[in-house]
Amino acid sequence: MKRKKGERKMGLYLLKLRLLFSVILLLIISFISVLPLEAAFEERPFPRVWGQGGAFLTMEGDLHCLHYNPAGLFRVSESQLVINHGQLFQLEDLAWDAVILGGSRFAGSYQRFGFALYQEEIYVLGTGFSLRNHFAAGLGIHCQTLQIPNFLSLNQWAIKLGFLGFIGSKYQWGLTYYFPVSPVEEIIREVWSAGIGWEPGKQWRILLDVIGERGEKVSYRMGGEVRLAEIIVLRCGFESSPPRYTLGWGIETGAGEIDYAYLSHPVLPGSHLYSLTIRW
Repeated sequence: MKRKKGERKMGLYLLKLRLLFSVILLLIISFISVLPLEAAFEERPFPRVWGQGGAFLTMEGDLHCLHYNPAGLFRVSESQLVINHGQLFQLEDLAWDAVILGGSRFAGSYQRFGFALYQEEIYVLGTGFSLRNHFAAGLGIHCQTLQIPNFLSLNQWAIKLGFLGFIGSKYQWGLTYYFPVSPVEEIIREVWSAGIGWEPGKQWRILLDVIGERGEKVSYRMGGEVRLAEIIVLRCGFESSPPRYTLGWGIETGAGEIDYAYLSHPVLPGSHLYSLTIRW
C-alpha cells in the first residue's frame, strides 16, 4: 500500500514538472510569436554572422550573404555547403537548424525552428551579379511558413533586394530592402538596412549595420573579426535591440571552416550556435 502511495506521489510530481515545463515553453513561444515571423529565428542566428554582432551587409564571397545582402553572392564561385545548428536559450526543444548550398553566384537555403506542435520554416533562393567594377546587386526570394497543428497555418513570400559597393580597397557599403509580396496577415514587415565596412588589411575588419523596420525604432549592429593565425579567427560584436553582446571564433582552411558563436539575451539564457562549411 505504501509503495502504491509513493508511486502515485512520484507520478503527480512528474506530472507537475511536465506541466510547468509546458507552461514555460508556451510562454516563450507566445513571446516569440507576437513578433514578426523572422524574430523566432533570432534574426537568422548563423554563427559565422552573429559572432560579429550580426553585422554582415558589406561582406561578399560568402554563402551567408544570401540572407543578409544577396549582392555579395557575386563573388561566390566555388561550390560550398554550410550546415548550421543552434540551441536557442539553451532549451532542447528550441533547436534551430539550417543548410545553405551554393556556387557560381547562386545559393539556396532551408531553415527549421520548433518541435512537433510548433514549426517555422524558411526557404530562400538568391543570386548576385556585378554591374560595374565597384558595384554589385542581388536578389533573394523568401518563402516563410508557420504551422501550429489544428490552430494556425500561415505562408508568406517576400523579396530582398541588395546592393554592394566598394570605395578603394579598404571601404565597402551595402544597402538592402526586404518586403512581403503575398497578401496575408502581417508576419513579415518591410525592412531597410544600410551598412559600412572597413578592412585596413587581411588580418582584421570592422563592420556597422543600421536596420530600420516599419513600425519599429531604428537599431544597429556592430562587430568585427581579427585573424590571429592563418586558420584562426576571433569575433565579437554588439546589437542595440535587444541589447546583447556576441562572441565567436572560426577555424578556416582551404577545404572548409568550423564556426562557433554565443549570443547573450537581456532576459533569457544565451544561445550557442555551431556551423560546418565544406568547399569543393
